[in-house]
Amino acid sequence: MPRTERTLILFDGSIVSVLACAAIAEEAARDDAAPRGMLMLFPPTHAADRRLSVVLQRCADLFAMEVLASPAPDEAGSRSPGEQESHDLLAAGYAGARQSCTRILWPVNAAAGEGLDLDRIAAAHDRSILVSRLVALDAGQHGVPGLRLDTPYLDLSDRQVADLAVDMDLPLDQCGWWEVQPGGQRDRWTRVLREAGWAFAKTADAPR
Repeated sequence: MPRTERTLILFDGSIVSVLACAAIAEEAARDDAAPRGMLMLFPPTHAADRRLSVVLQRCADLFAMEVLASPAPDEAGSRSPGEQESHDLLAAGYAGARQSCTRILWPVNAAAGEGLDLDRIAAAHDRSILVSRLVALDAGQHGVPGLRLDTPYLDLSDRQVADLAVDMDLPLDQCGWWEVQPGGQRDRWTRVLREAGWAFAKTADAPR
C-alpha cells in the first residue's frame, strides 16, 4: 500500500469490519508515516443505534482512528435494497474523498451457512467497481482521482474469517454482537470461532 494512502472503513459492528480495523492499524504500525484509517458507521441508518455508535467509538479509540460522521440517512422508502445500498455507498465514497481517502474499505461478506452467496458476490463486486468509477469522475472537485472501493472479505467463508480472527488475535469485544443476548450473530460466530481454536476463556467477559 502506498505511504500516502488513507483508508475509510465502513463499519457495521460485524466481525469483518473489526478485522478491517485491525488490518489497517497493522499496516499503519509498520510505517509510522502512513496515515491511519478512518471509521464511518455504515449504512447511515446505523447512526440511530446508540449501542453500535458506542461500539464504533470504542473501536476507534482502540485502533487510534478518526471517526467520520455518516451522511444523513434519507427517507426514500420506495428504494429497493440494492438501490439503497448503491446510494449509501456512493455517499460514503464522496464523503471519504472529501477527507482525502484514496481507499474505501467495505467489509461486506457473502458467507451463507457453509457456502457462499454467489449472487451477492457478483452484485457487491460490480457495485464496488461502479461506485469507484462514479466518484472518480469528480476527481477535479474532490482531488482524489484514484479512489477505489475494496471488498477484501467478500468471498471468505465463516471459517476463513474465523481463522483470520484467530491468527490476528482479534479483540472480539469490539464486535457489535459481543454484549447482546444469545442468538443470531453471537451464536453463529461463537460456534465457528471455537471450531477455529479461539480460546474464549482468556477474556473474562467472553460470551458463553
